[in-house]
Amino acid sequence: MSQIELNTLKSFNWEDEEKRRELFNQLYNLMENWEGELLPNLQDIFQKEQIELNTLMSFNWEDEEERRELFNQLYTLIANWESELLPNLRDIFQKEQIEWFLTECIIDRIFRGNRKIDPRKFIEFVARTGYKDEVDVDHDGRPLTRRTTPVHRVAIFWDGKRDLDLVMSGLFEIFNRFDVNYTDESGYSHFHVACASGCKEVAEKFLELGQVDPNLLVTKTDDSPLHLALQYKQKKVAELLLSRGANLNLANKNGRTPLHAICTRDWGHSILVKTLLDYSNEEYWPVQVNARDKWGETPLHLAVRRKDKEMVRLLLRLGADPNVAKKDGLTPLHDICCANGDKDVDTLKALIEQSNVNLARHSKYEYKPVNFEVWNESGDAPLHSALRYRRDKFVELLMKNGADLNAVNKKGLTPLHIICQQYFDNSPMLELLFQISCEVNQPVQLNSKDKLGNTALHSALRFKHRNSIALLLKKGADPNLADARGWTSLHTICKTCRGDELTETFFQIIDSNQLTVLLDARDELGNTPLHLAVGSRQKNMTELLLRRGADATLTNAEGLTALHIISKEHMNDEFAKMLFELGNYENLQVDARDKLGNAPLHLALGHGRKKVAEFLLRKNADPNSTNAQGSTPLHMICQRICDDDLVKIFFETNDDIRKTVRVDAQDNLGQTPLLLAVTNLLPDVVNILLNRGADLSNFVFPPESHFNARLERNRLRFALKLACGIMAVVRRLEERGYELRRSDALTIMKFFANFGGLSVTSADRDQHWYDDEEFASKAKTITMTPSLSLHDLIQLQAGEAAKLFARNTDYMELWRSKIATQIPNRFKAACSMHLSEMISRRFFHRYAVGPFMELIHYRLPILCCDMIIETLTNEDLWRICLAADSQS
Repeated sequence: MSQIELNTLKSFNWEDEEKRRELFNQLYNLMENWEGELLPNLQDIFQKEQIELNTLMSFNWEDEEERRELFNQLYTLIANWESELLPNLRDIFQKEQIEWFLTECIIDRIFRGNRKIDPRKFIEFVARTGYKDEVDVDHDGRPLTRRTTPVHRVAIFWDGKRDLDLVMSGLFEIFNRFDVNYTDESGYSHFHVACASGCKEVAEKFLELGQVDPNLLVTKTDDSPLHLALQYKQKKVAELLLSRGANLNLANKNGRTPLHAICTRDWGHSILVKTLLDYSNEEYWPVQVNARDKWGETPLHLAVRRKDKEMVRLLLRLGADPNVAKKDGLTPLHDICCANGDKDVDTLKALIEQSNVNLARHSKYEYKPVNFEVWNESGDAPLHSALRYRRDKFVELLMKNGADLNAVNKKGLTPLHIICQQYFDNSPMLELLFQISCEVNQPVQLNSKDKLGNTALHSALRFKHRNSIALLLKKGADPNLADARGWTSLHTICKTCRGDELTETFFQIIDSNQLTVLLDARDELGNTPLHLAVGSRQKNMTELLLRRGADATLTNAEGLTALHIISKEHMNDEFAKMLFELGNYENLQVDARDKLGNAPLHLALGHGRKKVAEFLLRKNADPNSTNAQGSTPLHMICQRICDDDLVKIFFETNDDIRKTVRVDAQDNLGQTPLLLAVTNLLPDVVNILLNRGADLSNFVFPPESHFNARLERNRLRFALKLACGIMAVVRRLEERGYELRRSDALTIMKFFANFGGLSVTSADRDQHWYDDEEFASKAKTITMTPSLSLHDLIQLQAGEAAKLFARNTDYMELWRSKIATQIPNRFKAACSMHLSEMISRRFFHRYAVGPFMELIHYRLPILCCDMIIETLTNEDLWRICLAADSQS
């Protein structure tokens, strides 16, 4: 029936392309369901060209996707091929197309994960059809051997996969010219592929025909055939190559020999080393067991990294030196100690046992003892490395087999230091160290210092390892030894340990072991533990030190007592109270001076410590004492940048204790508190000073240089605050009767110019940045007064805004409302500048009228001058004042 159906296909119109495609589909279905034993002769039914067109006509070979589709359909046909009659592929496909198919079957399986494709089946089918590679020749008839074939490509893609030998055997049936050794651009040849894939018969044929050298190198890597055979565990090929004179010591471009190649593979291949020895040519003996690659690694390094204990034993028997270091200074012993996992314990045992000196005396092999005192680039011995990587079993083995328990690395760290520096309390390891120390009669140096002067006890305290601290102190560690900074154990606790339990534990151990601790030891900066405890705000530690007799009157290198430090660092007064209650109050000097002449009260007020300052005043601190610069405590308040209630608290406290404050005291530069308050733009402080009787009659407005120093601390982002501050200060002074001179007004204008407060131009106004939707929506939510939002304020004309600010006497409220933190970032500068101009507008107007009239020689009445000035910017008005000043 199938034969009849097949004959009916002749009736199709071959010239019609659609009919041809339909013919192909029916032919394919018929072949797929063929049941007859009698197979047709297709050439009797179709011409060869017709079959070729049926398979290729509808495919565009230049299109990669269509090529893949063609391959998939071809593979399906081949996978289900049952006929004994096989096609002649050369009649259907070109040579390049067949080679593409051979490569594609591997790519599709390996890289695209198409498990429906079995490359072996496809390659086997091609071989069964009788397809053989035909060698191209040059003009002289010599074979062209430089080309990349599917053999090369498949070897690369299939690298490391199983059954490579089976795949390659099929390919070598197709590429069966062993008198021609095809080589790709990297110098990788068919002979190399045969050796790497385990095709012994193929490799043997190449060698028998004399076309290849057993030591033929891959040009790109200098890998020899023996390298490749051993790297891919091809024992039989390795035997063949060695029997034909392969050099067992030949190194590739990375400096790796065949022995290196064996040791790079997973463990369990010591049999390959034996093969190397048994079959090697005497010419190349002995095997260079200590050959180093370009990284300085020997085969033993690689075997250790692979955790191959049998290989390690074998290499050591062959004379491998366990003490050879690679370029980074690591020996095989270091490598083991830095590796992960406990499987390496057996490898370490093998390394130690096999290199035992006693074993060497009774063996025919040349053993070299392992050296435990070798150092890597970081200066660590293997024991240091094992401790760092927490290889506890390794540590025990090393310590019991001769490692120096007091070995010192480049940083001066001993094993004891490293144990105590771990992030967890490894007291069990510490106990093991002391135990083995007794067993091997090698005392541990408890008080050894590293390069920074730290003992192990310093480290244990810094990391708060309670159990280790207790053990070290019981074993005799000295708690009074100082590090390079002069810190004793007590300094370390006070600075770094905030746990109350640790503090109590430390003193309990000290007491139980009847040890003496130097409570008042000074570090290189002169600080006692008490200085550090109060500086670190450790309340319980401070109390403990004071109760044990720490001297609270001692000063450090800067002349600071504990009370000075409390006055600088603490917001509340509980530490100060503790100091007076427990620190021998009679000897405590409340007005003690540091090297700069500052009493604790100076520091408390200078740093805004309100409660501490009040406490000191009530403890009889002198409110009028002066430091080396002649500054009183009131000067310190006025030098701050915060306009808070500190000055009010200061005066009220002195009123309570009935002490008089010298309001007009002058420092060494002749500056009064009032002058400093004006310079630092503190309107509230100015107000209180004037209320307290500050002398305004002799007050001289500060020069420009004073304000410039202020500007160094406050840049453009504080423009609004500066504008508010200077205007508020001027208002306070004028309300008390101070009359600004023209030079004073010019100083203020220069102040605005210096911090960028005159940057608003008419062009800026025309841009209407304040109409931006994002800014407008936010500005409408910020209220200046119950009936006025920031958005409304911005829209006001300069004159109207000036009147508004004239009625609003507290300019600082603008800043305190946090406008600068609430408006969008991209509008902050423009908004601050705009508000600064509005705030200062009335001031500039008032002080520019006179200079303007002078410049025009009074040719216009004052009302006309007012109208002209109203249209000018603050910068214009400033320049008018400058011009008038230069002519006067």
